[in-house]
Amino acid sequence: MRYLYLAIAVLGAIAPYFFVGRFMMNTGGGLSEFLAAAVVNDAATTATADVLVASLAFWLFLFVEARKWGIRYWGLFIIANLGVGLSFALPLFLYFRQVAVEQGSRGEREKQESKRLRD
Repeated sequence: MRYLYLAIAVLGAIAPYFFVGRFMMNTGGGLSEFLAAAVVNDAATTATADVLVASLAFWLFLFVEARKWGIRYWGLFIIANLGVGLSFALPLFLYFRQVAVEQGSRGEREKQESKRLRD
């Protein structure tokens, strides 16, 4: 499953930049024009609000899960969210979380096996 998360993260990094690049090439605009277009009408504002609320939920999930699984440098995922997008940051975090879960599961099994052998 973790490699699927990683593949989705790669796609999530490429797809948004493809469309941002197209927008900038077609309009000649920069970041301020792009942000203005994100709220140009109700449809665009709906999508923008949806991503912002989902990002907030991701940050809360990220904070709790990173502490739970001992994932360091969790702030980098917030930077990835702001710099690239939720489509990149969320699956990337899920990849690292899955790695931590698998390592934690192995560690627990090893502790139980060691305890069983001592008993």
